[in-house]
Amino acid sequence: MLRGHSGSAPRGVYLHFHGGAWVLGNARLDDGWNADMVRACNVTAVCGDFHLAVDDRLEQTIEDAVAITRWVLDHLPELQAERIIIGGESSGAHLAAIALIRLAAKRSINPVAGFLSFCGAFDMQGSASLRAAGETSLVIDARSALENLKRLTQGMSDHAHRSAELSPCYADLKKMPPALFIAGALDPIVDDSRKMYERWQEFNGNAELIVVPEAPHGFERLPTCLASKAKAYAREWMKERLT
Repeated sequence: MLRGHSGSAPRGVYLHFHGGAWVLGNARLDDGWNADMVRACNVTAVCGDFHLAVDDRLEQTIEDAVAITRWVLDHLPELQAERIIIGGESSGAHLAAIALIRLAAKRSINPVAGFLSFCGAFDMQGSASLRAAGETSLVIDARSALENLKRLTQGMSDHAHRSAELSPCYADLKKMPPALFIAGALDPIVDDSRKMYERWQEFNGNAELIVVPEAPHGFERLPTCLASKAKAYAREWMKERLT
């Protein structure tokens, strides 16, 4: 957990789920990025360690994300905050979205002021852009990414792949908070962000999509002007949501 040092109460909480294709990484992976959020937005950043599905138990990973999100919502007073932004990168954005959807079906998510996604993965069947990507894809190998999805969802029917319990882009997204989707134009899973944006906008009319030209998957981690501008925009968006 990272807290601001401005001397004033935090604007809110930023709950972040790290990427890593559901099988890699840990809560410390994005300390640098989250520290920037803390300083620029005066928020408390919370990052949860969840089960890594190296054993193919993806449902356990999802249940951990739901439990982490529930805990933050239940403990906002102790965190000296009233509002929360939830989001993540790649598979982390998937976990954040699934957690929101599952919790919204059982309780109020009114404290959630926004959803922030970088290069999110929202279609567990594999989006059109991932299936069409060739061997020249950058940063992630499209064929390996598709095989990882197949492994994590082995034995599931097409109907199960398209269920709200697994693929957020097929869910009922009514009453979701404002959302910002940022993706790279060269990302094999760019269609995940496009489809999720279209669905979110259709249900709520409060989504925004930025597709960054010439940017691959995970471009926000690269030392480029495009990455700096995208992250700066995300910080300003977050501050507006928490005002």
